Amino acid sequence: MVLLKVIVKVDTSKCNLCKLCVEYCPALVFTFTGKSIKVENEKCIGCCGCIPLCPMRAISVEILDSTLTNYTKQC
Repeated sequence: MVLLKVIVKVDTSKCNLCKLCVEYCPALVFTFTGKSIKVENEKCIGCCGCIPLCPMRAISVEILDSTLTNYTKQC
């Protein structure tokens, strides 16, 4: 279930390649390429668990649409 439609961004100037996001993400949005973290936004379910997980505060998200909010409006 997608909670939020978002664009995930990794600030490469802050990222220390610890790979916590790769290990934690339930949707497998992040992959380690050997030199950087690749983000596959189309896989993201919008849980935003990666944001507080990152010790370098290198991850941010731009919320495009709140499916949860839209669902609430229909009830």
